[in-house]
Amino acid sequence: MHPKYDKILGVRVDGTPISSVLRKISASLAKREKFSPARRFYIVTPNPEIVLASQADPLLRKILNFSNVSLPDGVGLRLANLILNHKDLTIVHGRKVFYEICRLANKKGWKIFILGGEDWVNQKAVRVIKEKFPAVKIFGDSGPNLDNSASSVIQRDTLVLKETIDKINKIGPDILFVALGAPKQEKFIYKWLPKLNVRGAMVIGGALDYLAGKYSLPPKFMEDLEIEWLWRLITQPRRVVRIIKATLVFLFVVVLAKFKRS
Repeated sequence: MHPKYDKILGVRVDGTPISSVLRKISASLAKREKFSPARRFYIVTPNPEIVLASQADPLLRKILNFSNVSLPDGVGLRLANLILNHKDLTIVHGRKVFYEICRLANKKGWKIFILGGEDWVNQKAVRVIKEKFPAVKIFGDSGPNLDNSASSVIQRDTLVLKETIDKINKIGPDILFVALGAPKQEKFIYKWLPKLNVRGAMVIGGALDYLAGKYSLPPKFMEDLEIEWLWRLITQPRRVVRIIKATLVFLFVVVLAKFKRS
């Protein structure tokens, strides 16, 4: 599952359409024998904020680069690739890939498990998916509270983490979706995937919040114009610092890297 790729500030991003990702996942899961830890795939969805964070976090950068598929999620990465590599890059929204995998799971009879989100968000997302795709075998759990190294914050979280891992392993889903927020979700998969009874995993970030209706999706014209960041600024003004980092600061670092290459 290694498509063609470019690197942006040392982070691999794959230029592959959703249809190709779905074919690769389907082909992997069609091999019904038990996956060894080395053969379990995982998919990441880096955006400008995550790529920027990886500059000061070598482990996060390693995790992104060792993924089977690294889907560029954010117009800033497209601009960065034009600046650094003189190539266009197709942006692939992780939430759309997540939805299409659920659609495919409905046809194939796969089991999926959603980890993360607030309790009500997780439960609502599971219900919504079940309503849209009745044949999906779906399970969910909000999981423990973890720090940015994907470790338990307090003793109670250690117990919840163990219960969550046991629950996932008992169910044995084909695909585990992790919505713990970056970098927790990426580090959770990297840390636990070899010990989980799953066939593959994917980070889905804030996709659950949209699915559960906590936040509204951007209008189509904003999506077409690739200015979803502006919609998030309007609807989630508390994210202003994060959005500034993902736009102005990120592009400044990209331009600086371009000059250092010259």
